[in-house]
Amino acid sequence: WTDPDLQFYLQLLVTVNAQEVFSALQCRKLAHLANGLPRSFVNVCATAVRYVIEAGGDHVRDYHIDFVKRDLLARWRGRLNNEDYQALIAVLDSDGANVPNALDLLGDGLLIRDGNAPDTQQFRLASWATPLVEAYRRRQMKNTTLTTGD
Repeated sequence: WTDPDLQFYLQLLVTVNAQEVFSALQCRKLAHLANGLPRSFVNVCATAVRYVIEAGGDHVRDYHIDFVKRDLLARWRGRLNNEDYQALIAVLDSDGANVPNALDLLGDGLLIRDGNAPDTQQFRLASWATPLVEAYRRRQMKNTTLTTGD
């Protein structure tokens, strides 16, 4: 519980007396899943605790965190359309030049802005969303190959 990079998130857990429910390693995993966003951190923690309560447990287990990640992927997989994927990819491939087309996705937490990063790296994809965008890119490449016959 002494990791300086996690102090903010650990303190959030202590504030609500949740240090008995989460380990420091689980806090790290959840902070990563939340991409460092406090609101997202609170949401993923609450979801993990909901799984514990539903199972009649008293501690968060690593598989509860895996369930949270799976739920995020499933929810967004069903919500994102081709235009959303294209907007995300345009921002990522242009070093942030196409952000106006992806403002909703920035607000939803799929696209993360890090003002402390170098100018060409200020926008990144949420860690949990990477598999969705990679799968979309593969589908597009496969469709292009089928269309062009290469």
